[in-house]
Amino acid sequence: VLYILSHIMFQIEVVHNDRELREMLLSELKNVGVAPKHFRKSYDELQQIKKNILEEHKEELEWLEIEVVGTKYIVRVEERKINDKEKEIPIRNIVSTKHATIKKIVAHQGDVVKELNSYVKPGDVIISGDIKLNEESKQKTGADGEVYGEVWYQTQVELPYEYHESHMTGKRKTVYSFKFLNHRFELFNFNPFKQVDRKKTVILGHPFLPISLVKEEQKEVIRKDVVYTEEEALNEAIKMARKKIENGLDKKEYIISQKNLKVDMRNSKIVVDVFFSVYENITGYRDIPEEEAPTQEE
Repeated sequence: VLYILSHIMFQIEVVHNDRELREMLLSELKNVGVAPKHFRKSYDELQQIKKNILEEHKEELEWLEIEVVGTKYIVRVEERKINDKEKEIPIRNIVSTKHATIKKIVAHQGDVVKELNSYVKPGDVIISGDIKLNEESKQKTGADGEVYGEVWYQTQVELPYEYHESHMTGKRKTVYSFKFLNHRFELFNFNPFKQVDRKKTVILGHPFLPISLVKEEQKEVIRKDVVYTEEEALNEAIKMARKKIENGLDKKEYIISQKNLKVDMRNSKIVVDVFFSVYENITGYRDIPEEEAPTQEE
């Protein structure tokens, strides 16, 4: 039984970010028997399958490799990318997306019509695509650039003084086990996780006997009980509020300052209102209607 099981492939993984490309490859491979619960293909067979797929999808695929790791296929693929022609910037203004104080303006094209440290509202034009001379419109173009401003947020966080904490470590693996009655015996799992979440799939079972071969997708979990003092709960709540804001920022954006507005300590939890000042990209776009285009009078 072990010999047969060692020659059956139980899993196939396509390593690529594009979901449609992964599904396309899984479908192509399944058609030629490279799929879970099928016998393992030989090296020569896999090379021919790879060659056929590349020839059939030469416009989409640059490179393909099929690797056998135990009872698992790992398919690595590189997509063929065709450089698109540079898109023409539409006739537009760059406007603010939020209430903010302007802190930085980078203008590649268009007229800057707002000054640094000026207050803007959503929709206010910052870089205009309407090029003017002596207050007269001379040309319409596509404004291009970036604007950063100081934006303000108020967020509320609730945190209990005592709770059960559980989080994933990011470690995962596939484990096969025999199950008999209420007993399970893992195969070749030499370094088992101490705490684990399992997603089980029965591969082979018997209709009458309580025995089965099970595939488990295991994820390592760390669970612990947490009890805070009032000071610890306040500090942790502030960290959570800060992280809540930071999760919405990119690499160029950051928190300028923060201030606790209100702290309410109740019997079982703490409630904190925090004010944040954030350096953030406020770049937005608004098309300039054609009817606004200047007309020449003879």
